[in-house]
Amino acid sequence: MGLSYGGPHDESTVRFLYDTYRAPPRELALYGNKPETIRMMVETQVEDMDPNAVLNVLRSADSDRSSHLIFRIEPSDCRFRPCKTIASSFAFNFLWNRHLRSQISDTAHFYDLFCEGGPDMASSAEWIFGFRMHDLLTQGYPMSLFPIGRTRSTSTKFDVYNNYTNFHNERNAEHFQLAESQEETLGEGIKLKVNQYYRPTAPNFPSIDSVLLIHPANSSPILLMFQFTRRKDEYDAKEDGLNQVDGLRVPRGTRKYLVVVTPSGGEPQIRSPKGRFENEHVLVYHHPVQRRTLFPLA
Repeated sequence: MGLSYGGPHDESTVRFLYDTYRAPPRELALYGNKPETIRMMVETQVEDMDPNAVLNVLRSADSDRSSHLIFRIEPSDCRFRPCKTIASSFAFNFLWNRHLRSQISDTAHFYDLFCEGGPDMASSAEWIFGFRMHDLLTQGYPMSLFPIGRTRSTSTKFDVYNNYTNFHNERNAEHFQLAESQEETLGEGIKLKVNQYYRPTAPNFPSIDSVLLIHPANSSPILLMFQFTRRKDEYDAKEDGLNQVDGLRVPRGTRKYLVVVTPSGGEPQIRSPKGRFENEHVLVYHHPVQRRTLFPLA
């Protein structure tokens, strides 16, 4: 587009604006040297909306004043009916905190809408799932963890049990009643406190969405490392995030559990991390979440 290479704007600034806001070419050309202007435009448009306005925009295939900084129009399988999705995680974060977080029934409606919208809307459904889990895990959440086991002794694959009601799976599950906790910012090398919920604000911890240090009665401490996903294909537990978490300061003897959190039904197969994390006994668990748990009374 000539916006940075041989053009009027710094390449790193243009890249930041696109990565953060998915800013379209017009806005990049006009405000490529004014990143705060684009941020203000996103915030102003979010303030002017409410759940009904969000729904009306999503149902319409037409462009409007929220395009394309909050909502993005994309082609769909039907060429006569383009689809709309939320433009960026930044825009969704503002919509969530301003309009959706306290409106569980509205949030459930949008979640269903995005889930049914196909791959173009998958990222928006993923964001809602993650934000709801962040909220639930700080609210005295009851959690059942099902261990991921090898299919056979020589296999490198790990399975998700798809029947949690049978005796074998239930017997091996671990159950916790999490305490209510405050959300804190997760930073590199910090000393974790028991029952403080830590969430990274920047992608410093790849694949790790949050961590929680708990200390059950008559047990050693446990560091729960959460990964949220709605993917139904094979899921690899990435080592990059575990490398970052490994630098956090925790009590001596702390056990480390990697907990893959997914909606119940259609769970992916999960492959445990290899190498030193397997040798150091980082245990991998699956926590399926039913819709009525995600959206109670909705």
